[in-house]
Amino acid sequence: MPSIINSDFESLPESYQEYIVTIYRLSSKTKKVTNIDISNKMGNAPSSVYNMLKKLASRKLIQWEPKQKEILLTTKGKRIAKQLILSHLIMELFLREYLGLIDDDQIHNLACKLEHHVTEPIKQGFRRKIGEEAYKNLEVIVEMESDPESTIKRLKEVFPSPKQVVSRFARKLKKLMPESEERIEIIKTEFLENL
Repeated sequence: MPSIINSDFESLPESYQEYIVTIYRLSSKTKKVTNIDISNKMGNAPSSVYNMLKKLASRKLIQWEPKQKEILLTTKGKRIAKQLILSHLIMELFLREYLGLIDDDQIHNLACKLEHHVTEPIKQGFRRKIGEEAYKNLEVIVEMESDPESTIKRLKEVFPSPKQVVSRFARKLKKLMPESEERIEIIKTEFLENL
């Protein structure tokens, strides 16, 4: 499995990164990506998309030529898209687990803005914080899932929030000790308030 640790995207302008991730996301949902698909998804004028496609092709990030309908990411383009998705997941975890944000839409929108600024030192610091095995699980999720939305859903399964863990534990405990259900709920509520 190729490593997605290095940060090829750090030297790319953010606008290039946005296009690469958009092409990657579209290609996971449909086999053929066109400039009209990109224009519709990003809300950019077709002429702007055309100009960016020329830039991406000149950097060997996509396989495309003018008048060609289909746009394909190169191996390097896919690697950069996966790096950005990994950065997005790191930011989602950071915002949810370490800053305590709970609104999924807010977390996703903030992670979309921050993913472009996750440099290698940030990744390595996060890797130390969550542990080697958990970080490798993140890389595997990104490598194995072709749909970024599935990747984020899978992230929540692999790294449930403390609230989810406590709630699951409380449900199991209530089943084992139904006579203590009220007390378990009180303890759970107090615990969650102190997170």
